[in-house]
Amino acid sequence: MALQDVVRRELVSNQASLNGDEEEEGSLEVILSVLAQRGQVGLCFYDSKDSTLHYMADTPDDTELTLLERVIQEISPHVIITSAKQEHSMVRFMNRLGSNPDYKPEVVTYPYVDFGVVYVDRDTYSVLQIFKSELHPSVYKLQSGQKEGLSLYGILNRCKCKFGSRLLRRWFLRPTRDMAVLHRRQEAIRFFASPRNSDTAGTLQSLLRNIRSIPVDFDSSSTDSRFTIKSNVDPAIDEKKRTMMGLSDFLTDVARKELEHLDNCFPSCCVIYIPLIGFLLSVPRLPSMVKKEDFEIVGLDFMMYVVVTFLSDMETAVMIQLQTAILEKSSSLYKVLELSAELDCLMAMSSASQEYGYTSPKLAAHNRILLTQARHPLLELCSPVFVANSFQSSESQGRVKVITGPNSSGKSIYLKQVEEIHSKLTISDLVGLAVFMALIGSDVPAKEAEIGLVDGIFTRMQSRESVSVGLSTFMIDLNQTLETAVDEDELVFLYQLKEGICQSSYAANIAMLAGLPTSVVQRGVEVSELYRTGKTIKRIDRPSLDEQTNRCNWLVEKFLSVDLNNKDVNLQNFLKEELLPSAGDLL
Repeated sequence: MALQDVVRRELVSNQASLNGDEEEEGSLEVILSVLAQRGQVGLCFYDSKDSTLHYMADTPDDTELTLLERVIQEISPHVIITSAKQEHSMVRFMNRLGSNPDYKPEVVTYPYVDFGVVYVDRDTYSVLQIFKSELHPSVYKLQSGQKEGLSLYGILNRCKCKFGSRLLRRWFLRPTRDMAVLHRRQEAIRFFASPRNSDTAGTLQSLLRNIRSIPVDFDSSSTDSRFTIKSNVDPAIDEKKRTMMGLSDFLTDVARKELEHLDNCFPSCCVIYIPLIGFLLSVPRLPSMVKKEDFEIVGLDFMMYVVVTFLSDMETAVMIQLQTAILEKSSSLYKVLELSAELDCLMAMSSASQEYGYTSPKLAAHNRILLTQARHPLLELCSPVFVANSFQSSESQGRVKVITGPNSSGKSIYLKQVEEIHSKLTISDLVGLAVFMALIGSDVPAKEAEIGLVDGIFTRMQSRESVSVGLSTFMIDLNQTLETAVDEDELVFLYQLKEGICQSSYAANIAMLAGLPTSVVQRGVEVSELYRTGKTIKRIDRPSLDEQTNRCNWLVEKFLSVDLNNKDVNLQNFLKEELLPSAGDLL
C-alpha cells in the first residue's frame, strides 16, 4: 500500500508534466519498497522512466543484507520506502547507507501494518476455488467474457452495485493482517446481521442499487459519433429530440403547402433536410431550364436552420456543466463512492453469514488455529449430507498433521496443504478457506473459531479434471473424503476425521466398489495374505507341467485317430472345428 501511494503520486506528477512542458531528464525517479524480516528480503520498485513495476518475492539474505545491497547498487533508487518497525539487520543497513556521502536517497517510513499484506499465490486461489471463472452459458455473451462459477467469491458477492463488487474482489486479492481493519469489518457485519437492523440494511441495499454510471446514451453516441444524453435528463433537449423525430412528417406537410404557391409548371416538389446545411426545396428540372437565369424562381428565398448543430451544442453544454459540477465536488464524490462500495461489501458478507450460519471468528496475533465443527463453505452447498469437522493447531501442538486412511477415503483432499510462512502450520483446504475468510473480515463456517493472523497461504497439491467422468476438480475431491466404516461386506464413508491410525486400507472393498471382477478381488486378497505371512506366491495363470503333457498326448492321439485315406473325411473341417480349438486351449 505504501508503494502504491507514492506511485500514484508519481503518475499524477507525470500526467501533469505531459499536459504542460515536457518532462525533464532529471525528474525521472526509481522508487523502492523493501521489507527485511526473519532472514528474508522482499522488495519491489517502480521506474518512472517507462512506468513499470518490478517485484522480487521473499528471498533469503544474510545478516548483512548483501542481496539488498546489490539490488540498490543496480537500480540506484531515489526513494526507499520501508517499515517503521524493522529488525536490527535492517537498521544497521540503513545506517550504513546514510553514512555514504556519495549516495543520499530519500527514506520514507510507513507504519508496519501497511506492509502486513497476506501473500496468496495463484495456485492457491485456484485449488481452494476462491475464484472460479467459467464461460457464460448465453451464446450472446460468449464473446463478452466469463462469469463467476461456484467459488468463495461467488457465494459472498451479494453486492448491489458494480463498485461494491470491484472492491470486494480487491479485498479477496489483498487479504490483510491489520487487526484494526478486520475488527472494523467484523463489527459492521455483526451490526447488519442483527435482526433489529434488518430494515436499515434493506433500505441501504435498495439505495445502493441506484449507484450507476452517468446517464450517457453510449449506443446513440457511437452511432452518431458524438456525445449524446439519455432522455429525462434535460427537458429542453428532450423537446428538441421529439421535434427531430417528427421532422419527416413535418417536412411532408410543408412540401404540400409550398406546392400550392409554386407555378403550375411544377408538377411536384419536396422539402428535404441536409444536416449542417439546412432545409432545401427540391423541384423537378423543367425542359426550359437551360441557362443559369432559367433556374431563378420568383418568390423563393434561401433559408437555413441548423437543428442538429443547435441540439449538439445544447448536449455539449450539459456535458460541460456536469464536468464542472463533478470536478468541484470530486474529492467528496470519491469519498462517498468509496464508503458506499465498502458498505455494499460489508452488507453482502453479512447477508451470506446470516443465510449460511457463519460465525464471527476471534482473531489473535499468536500462531493458533482452533475451529469447532468447521464446514467447507462450498461443499455444504453441493452435498445433500454434510459432516462438520474440527481442527486445532498451535505453536506447541499439532503443527504437522499425518493423515492415514483407506484408499479413496479422502487423504488427498485433506492433504491439500496450506502452510503459514513462518509458523509452518499445515492445514487442509477447509481450514485454508476459513483462515482466508477471516483475513478479509468475513465470518467463517464453524460453530466456534479462533484464528491467528498468518502472512501467507500456499497449496501443495492439485487434482486433475477428467472429461470421462464429467466432474470438475472440485467435485472429484468432494467425492473422495474422510472416516469409513464397514457394514457387513459394504464399505461406508462417514466423512469424519478422527485421531488415531487407520488399521486397514480396505483395498478389497474399494476394488469391489470400482467394479473389478470378484475372482480378481479374491485372488488379490489371497496374494496379500501370502505376502503378509511370508509364504510363497504361486502363479495360477498357467497349467502345471503334468497338465500340459496330458493335453499334448490327447491332441496327438486325436490327430492319429483320423483316417487320412478315407475320402469322406473332411480334413479341413476337422482341423478347424476340433483340432485347432484344442490347440488354442493348449497354447
